[in-house]
Amino acid sequence: MKQALVTMALSEEYKRIGYDMTFPIMEAYCLRYGLDFVNIDHCKRRHDTENCAAWERLIWMYKLLEKYDRVIHAEVDVILARDARDILEILPPGTFYGFDEATRDHDRCETFLRRAELEQGESRPVQQTLMYNSGAFVCDKKHREMFRLAANEQATDMIEMALMNLRLTAFRHKDVSPDFINLSYELGDKRPDLLHIAWEPGSKYDAVKRFMGRMGW
Repeated sequence: MKQALVTMALSEEYKRIGYDMTFPIMEAYCLRYGLDFVNIDHCKRRHDTENCAAWERLIWMYKLLEKYDRVIHAEVDVILARDARDILEILPPGTFYGFDEATRDHDRCETFLRRAELEQGESRPVQQTLMYNSGAFVCDKKHREMFRLAANEQATDMIEMALMNLRLTAFRHKDVSPDFINLSYELGDKRPDLLHIAWEPGSKYDAVKRFMGRMGW
């Protein structure tokens, strides 16, 4: 079974975060547990919107899931704990795992999903409100269709994440926070295996640096 940890750093700021802090941690994790390390550091094609990183995730993940059976996707602002477990060994295959923000703010997430339905011309196979954060998740080859190209890449402001979640309703899925995947604004006493630094004040670089200690580094 081919497995990978896939990260993405398209901007200069994100490349600096990765090379200074998170890439060495991710590479060590991959070496420990036998995963390929894949760093998406360039765009596959030109985009008409500044929000290219969002649409590039769809393009790359769709392609990579041809090659890999299971993938941990962790954006460059995700910190793996020093003692992070072998997530793909513990979590059974066949299910999408992540942090479902809809359980925290249903109305806000439903608004984004409805916008995505309208702007992308797609509807939910099952009328559920899901909003798994697209910065850190675990998926299988069977989830490849979640990452089909968008009909309208002009859309921004979380629409890529909402589109992914529209399609996710057709698959099995499970919120595994806070044990495995968590967001910085939800971080409690228990240290997760993956921490996505989400919506922290100030620069993203400084925010990642602040949380390194909380994750054992």
